[in-house]
Amino acid sequence: MANRTLISNLTKKLSSLEKVANFPSKPDLSPSALYVKDVLNPVNLPPPGKSSPREFYLREIHKRVKIAWPKMDSSLKAAYDKQSEKSKEQFSDKIEQWYSENRDTEICQEIKTVQDQLKMLKNPP
Repeated sequence: MANRTLISNLTKKLSSLEKVANFPSKPDLSPSALYVKDVLNPVNLPPPGKSSPREFYLREIHKRVKIAWPKMDSSLKAAYDKQSEKSKEQFSDKIEQWYSENRDTEICQEIKTVQDQLKMLKNPP
């Protein structure tokens, strides 16, 4: 129980440190998410705002596409798999660039420390 609380607290701390340091946030790079991003026209969703069902519809669409993804046309899946791999490489490059630019900063060291602590707690030796 204490371990779960510690993981939760460290995760929150890491999230706030990453926001302060402008660390690249990880987008959803799965093939199905990229497909939804390309196909879905945001104009067809309710407008954003307070008590708008827009977020619910987006989550529901993503969930349904993820479930139906294995049954999609194989050429379509192959194209989005390739796009997903490229996007993941680009995101890795962004992270490497951020680390190279911020290697000597105190906040970078703190982010690395918290990440290491989380790894140790989630994957004990």
